[in-house]
Amino acid sequence: MDNYTKPPTAHDNEEQDAFGKTWNDAEAFPQTHFNPVTDEFETVSDRSSPDEGGLGDKVSTLKDKAGQATETAKEKASEVTDQAHTMSDKGIDSAAIGLGQAASMLRQQGDTREGTIGTAATKTADTLEQASTYLQNKDTDQLITDLEAMVRQRPLESVLVAAGIGFVLSKIFS
Repeated sequence: MDNYTKPPTAHDNEEQDAFGKTWNDAEAFPQTHFNPVTDEFETVSDRSSPDEGGLGDKVSTLKDKAGQATETAKEKASEVTDQAHTMSDKGIDSAAIGLGQAASMLRQQGDTREGTIGTAATKTADTLEQASTYLQNKDTDQLITDLEAMVRQRPLESVLVAAGIGFVLSKIFS
């Protein structure tokens, strides 16, 4: 056991083997990397350093391009969101106008009839006018906020209404 030479460790910078050769950890355990382009193994020292091959510049360029792509994507998403808000506001305005027109027509027909049918038509026309006014006075964000508050106040009813709407839509589109 007197001739035993311990293998190099990370703490020992240089060691001398049994034959008197001096070497350090990097020489004893070279790090290798498989290069699929050349189909060969390379040691770390065979590869060019960032300063020699411009790898640092390439990484920096790639980072800049990725940053630019991210900014472009954010701008496009913002534009699409703005367009969606504009379109939904126009749709809400159209729905409000349609509800107002339906209320007017129902009120006219209810005025010509008497009794229970006339009263029901008037009440329905009043409700349609209220809905029309509500939609005209709100934008998309306010409607979403109001809907969220209603769902929080009445979760069970909201789920049942959503299920009913889903059922009706599935029958319409199938």
